[in-house]
Amino acid sequence: AEVSTQSTGVSMDVVIELLKEAVDKSYAEHPDKIILLDGFPREIEQATKFEDKICPATYVLSFDCSNDTMTERLLSRAKTSGRVDDNIETIKKRLVTFETATAPVLEHYKKAGRLVNVSAETDKDTIFANTCKGLGL
Repeated sequence: AEVSTQSTGVSMDVVIELLKEAVDKSYAEHPDKIILLDGFPREIEQATKFEDKICPATYVLSFDCSNDTMTERLLSRAKTSGRVDDNIETIKKRLVTFETATAPVLEHYKKAGRLVNVSAETDKDTIFANTCKGLGL
């Protein structure tokens, strides 16, 4: 199940309930599989509510790259994605939001020993191999 929280104005409680339903369904159907939430949590409050109401995160995966690399990739994606928010102004805002809201989430999980950092400055195959290695797969 796919759940989107981006720019929807949906309350956090609704988001958590939707995630709980999706996680419960996925686990019931595939108890031996890993559940990956892309782009969540983005804030400490989301992380806390998720872990209180659904389950603790086994790992939090962070793909690390410079702001220049991220900007370059998002501008490249804009050429084919059709996304109106892949522009330099929005990208700059996203990077600031990451530093102020999401970076503390990563620090929280790092202190808990559950953060897996993967360098995303290399090619896709290397990133994938390092992700699998970081997750013990």
